[in-house]
Amino acid sequence: MNVVDIKKIFAVFGLFLLLVGCNKQDDSPLEHRLVSKIEYYWSSGEVSGLDYTDEFRYDRLNRITEIISTIGNNTNRTLIRYPSKDGMVVTVSGVTYNNPVYSPFGNSGYNLNNSGYVTSQTNGYNVEGTWRYVNGYLQRREIFRTFVFEEETTVHTGMFYLIYVWENGNIVTLMEEISAQSLEQNSFLTVNFEYSTLENKPSSIDFGNLYDPGGLLPRGLFGKSTLNLPSKVTITRDEGSKNIINFRFELDAEGYPVKIFMQENDESEALNAVITYEDAP
Repeated sequence: MNVVDIKKIFAVFGLFLLLVGCNKQDDSPLEHRLVSKIEYYWSSGEVSGLDYTDEFRYDRLNRITEIISTIGNNTNRTLIRYPSKDGMVVTVSGVTYNNPVYSPFGNSGYNLNNSGYVTSQTNGYNVEGTWRYVNGYLQRREIFRTFVFEEETTVHTGMFYLIYVWENGNIVTLMEEISAQSLEQNSFLTVNFEYSTLENKPSSIDFGNLYDPGGLLPRGLFGKSTLNLPSKVTITRDEGSKNIINFRFELDAEGYPVKIFMQENDESEALNAVITYEDAP
């Protein structure tokens, strides 16, 4: 199985998207089932193994306050702080343990609208972002970043665009463009979604959109979730190449995903994630 593409589906695309919860204007807990751990697996042919694990900690309002990511002997800890009752900014900071390769994540700030949806973001990596919604559905995301290559002094700018098309409560098309303006480089891809009849039941992590460059997104912070769980995505790149990924879910007695399997193109189906919930026996 193509590890790179599968990683894109599940891996956290930087720290700036792995938040959860919404800006509640009261003290009632969020009504969704709490994911306590996700184990991610890699596969290559008939060989597979545990890649890394994310564990989640919550406050009394059922919002994630800490994410502990374990990759081999390395542990990364992400802390999330929410606004006061009248505040509209979420802040994120990260600390890395046992891994001299990584640098500290730095701080990120996320502005929320009156519905509790993220509308803009800045962080310590010179990244700025905006999110736009129509009737609660995410329609467009833009990320702007400045960067400098090693042994260069020229500051380059990059833009990352995502456009979402919804039908009947599900995302049917996702169009992605990455533009490095000063380098005169652009890349495009289009993702078409097909869905099963399985309900995307409310949990703290949203399993309805498995092909988002942000990885597995939180429920409630980036607009409405899809109604159903996906069965297939077709990824078409600007040069004409295609990848087809089929999904299969194993559910518990209450209808929540506990295992996610994937099959890319004509390769063998492989286990890619195991989900544990706080109330699991």
